[in-house]
Amino acid sequence: MSSKTRIPITVLTGFLGAGKTTLLNHILACLPHTGGAGVSAVADGPNVGSSTARPLHVAVIENEFAAAFGIENEILDKGKVAALELLYEFGYGCVCCSGSGELRRVLEEIAHKKKAEGKVLDWIILETTGLADPGPVVSLLQSNDLSKHFYVDGVVTIVDAHNFLTRFVEASANASAADDTSTESLPVYPYKNEPLAQILHADRIIVNKTDLVEGSDEEEIELLVRSYNHHAPIVRSSFGKVPLSFVFGLHNPVSNGTPTTHLTTAPESTKAHDPNIHAIAASVPGLVDLDEVLDFVRSVARRLDGNLYRVKGYLAVPGESRKIVVQGVGAHDLEAYPHREWEVGQDHDSRITFIGKGVKEIQGLISTGFATCATR
Repeated sequence: MSSKTRIPITVLTGFLGAGKTTLLNHILACLPHTGGAGVSAVADGPNVGSSTARPLHVAVIENEFAAAFGIENEILDKGKVAALELLYEFGYGCVCCSGSGELRRVLEEIAHKKKAEGKVLDWIILETTGLADPGPVVSLLQSNDLSKHFYVDGVVTIVDAHNFLTRFVEASANASAADDTSTESLPVYPYKNEPLAQILHADRIIVNKTDLVEGSDEEEIELLVRSYNHHAPIVRSSFGKVPLSFVFGLHNPVSNGTPTTHLTTAPESTKAHDPNIHAIAASVPGLVDLDEVLDFVRSVARRLDGNLYRVKGYLAVPGESRKIVVQGVGAHDLEAYPHREWEVGQDHDSRITFIGKGVKEIQGLISTGFATCATR
């Protein structure tokens, strides 16, 4: 396939709760207007800032733990997105390791649709799990069979300004900033330091949730990030609101590499994920009391004592015609807000997922505790 007809892929990564889905919703909400400004598709590849080219037709691939439980699909704001052509979800396995086969299958299906059905598709956004290492993902996408149809436009890493320093230190035996990314400078830790791996492989870095931290904290985060990744431009944001030109059009489609190619075999990418981190889901076939759910989530966070990394779910609440999204980073930043209307005939159920260390050991408590939140 000609380099001019290959489909660019943007890899969107970041640790649990950094704001990947919020950024994705922002991107998708802006895409219908990109025919006038922003990013557009033209004959010879991506064109940033064009005022004449047609809008992009985008496919989204979501490899989120919550997708496996039918939650991520509810949080992604598809209703406002005229340009979203295809949505693929899978959550049983991280895309950088056990889920790589599923990613290959999805991409092969997209390539087939384009060839057999003449499907117009200009761009793919791949949202990884919060524990994904972009290095193996980029290597997979650059394999001979897939690179015939696709190329990596860039790896965009989103950093949670409110929680990054805590998570980074926790995953490092030595959290002091290094002068370079040599083997000797990387923290000594038996398992993969996912926040570090995501920074090492980034072409663009977004320091998100800056509205929740002081300016001095932002500076400290940027200095630490820059000490490990010298080349990636950094921008600060709240709610993932960044210019589309910062995310798209980062790489020349004629080449088959990205600026991060030399890092796809970084020592951090050779380590295994921490086997103590799991995702546990619970569901209630009906309505729940919102206040009781929030109290329940906080009680789980207290029990795990800082080891609850992510909470995400949607609820059916009495007197509310819309689904209520509940999400947070542990017990921090916990929020609940109305999302979109329930579809006609759709079962009103409530689902929630917990990700962290020790959640598997209290799976029974999570299931029974969530069940007690059901309205009586």
